[in-house]
Amino acid sequence: MCQGSEGQGHSQAITSSDLLRAYRRRSGLSQPEFAKKTGLSYGSIKKYELNERSIPTDLSLRIALALHDIDLLATTLQSFLTASKWKASEIKLLNQRLI
Repeated sequence: MCQGSEGQGHSQAITSSDLLRAYRRRSGLSQPEFAKKTGLSYGSIKKYELNERSIPTDLSLRIALALHDIDLLATTLQSFLTASKWKASEIKLLNQRLI
């Protein structure tokens, strides 16, 4: 499990170059290793971390699935659902099913 950037023991959806870099480093992987493990190119990882390329909204989900990180997956899904204006009751129900 990767801790959130505040060190509170929970993951955050990866939405910025700083979060991506911090998540990769806490995973103990170099950029090339992280790229291989997630199915992204080394060049893409490098550009995301240097903020030379916008981070797509599905990147956090892709990384969570590739690294089998359930905390990041749950946080990312909740972030997507909140952004898509799902009803609170629907989000609560999904969270219950994920746990």
